[in-house]
Amino acid sequence: MDALTALANGLNLRAKLVYAGGVCGQWLMDHNSDKSIWFHLVSKGRGWVHSPAWAAPLELADGDLILFLPHAAQHFLSYSPAHLPGDMEGTRLTNFDQGEAGFVCGEIELAVPQSPLWRTLPAEIVIRKTEAGETSARLIELVIAESASPRFGSDSVIERLCDSLFILVIRHCIEANLVRQGVFAAMQDRRLATVLHLIHQEPWHPWTIAEFCTRVGLSKTVLTDKFRKLIGLRRSNTSRIGECRSPPNG
Repeated sequence: MDALTALANGLNLRAKLVYAGGVCGQWLMDHNSDKSIWFHLVSKGRGWVHSPAWAAPLELADGDLILFLPHAAQHFLSYSPAHLPGDMEGTRLTNFDQGEAGFVCGEIELAVPQSPLWRTLPAEIVIRKTEAGETSARLIELVIAESASPRFGSDSVIERLCDSLFILVIRHCIEANLVRQGVFAAMQDRRLATVLHLIHQEPWHPWTIAEFCTRVGLSKTVLTDKFRKLIGLRRSNTSRIGECRSPPNG
């Protein structure tokens, strides 16, 4: 079991579908939260994100995905780049076919939303359809197809697909070098990733720093310095690297 899989399993992260369908009129979405990760997948048409994170409203097109973590600035999704409605009175919810735009929206509740684990990730994560990668693109297509033609169990199917999509988003952040510190950053370092993999693969084993150094070909000084720099272990605590487990930060 690799480190990211072990972490996801340990935190028991699950997506909860909030809305899947169409919107019409002068629509507005206000899904700010300091406790959950919110995700919005454009299943049809276009929408704009109004947030101080961008100098101008950010356009989202069919197939684009955006996630807002608990430390994101206050934001809104709107029908227009020029007009931000003051309330949701002009929002009309429709089925997929009748909507001028369509969305799949949901949240992932976190037990400790302001923990360092999550704050090391970007506050806003945008995955464009054209940049999603083959696996993510296929999942996005499946989510959109299921939301466009709902059947028995569709909500559950969409939620499980979004679970997988969220893991791919974290993988994207790791592989795209979007995180600089913490556990996710450590996964970018091949040797630290090996150490994390060993810990999660055999959590019962009384690992020692000497064993890790032998496995990854690093000196004790270099290995402990890497852990201290990326994960924040103090020098006095580096002897406990082998006791690391998935942190209760979900």
